[in-house]
Amino acid sequence: MTKDEIISEIGALRSIVAMGKDKLKEGQYLDMDMMQAKVDNACEEVAELSPEDAIEVREPLNALLDDLKTYADSITSDSAEKAQESNAEAGG
Repeated sequence: MTKDEIISEIGALRSIVAMGKDKLKEGQYLDMDMMQAKVDNACEEVAELSPEDAIEVREPLNALLDDLKTYADSITSDSAEKAQESNAEAGG
């Protein structure tokens, strides 16, 4: 895979995460096993690049990592909200 193909793949993964954030509102979650496999594959491809090309992939990879962290935070807050709603319904 070329540097540009890897950057394109990372962009596609970021789009999937963005769509996943929207789907959280409907109670749907991303298949994190699939995401992990795709991220692992992208990282393996980066390892094959020259140091100069790998540096250019760093920023898109960091952006993907930030997106995944935000998604995880959204799941955590969504779960906490549902737990609070459930407790309120049970108590009152």
